[in-house]
Amino acid sequence: KDKNGETSLINACNKGDRAVIEYLIKQGANVNLYNNNGINPLISAIYKRNKLLIKYLIEHGADIHGNAKYGETPLNAATLVEDKSLVEYLVENGVDVNVSNKDGVVPLISAFHTGNKTLVKYLI
Repeated sequence: KDKNGETSLINACNKGDRAVIEYLIKQGANVNLYNNNGINPLISAIYKRNKLLIKYLIEHGADIHGNAKYGETPLNAATLVEDKSLVEYLVENGVDVNVSNKDGVVPLISAFHTGNKTLVKYLI
């Protein structure tokens, strides 16, 4: 980690550099490590809407439930970027729609704040 808590894996996810990501994971990089801003590799991939990378990270141990004590949860992140197919994917794979982020915000409230009525209806 650097002084901001960034890891090489988070940086590679921010850039979408699949070759570096695969290399780092093969070398044992922790796919669930958060930076100082509450972002981990999976949440970074969600913010970038990189579905191939999201699937790859999950297949390699990324926690789809997340750890809200550090920051955002994957489902809340998917809601904030208004990606219904990703929200559905996470819910269909067992993510609890009622888990809040570190600020106590659940995905339904995030969907309401984005104004995305489709997501609001889905999350109810």
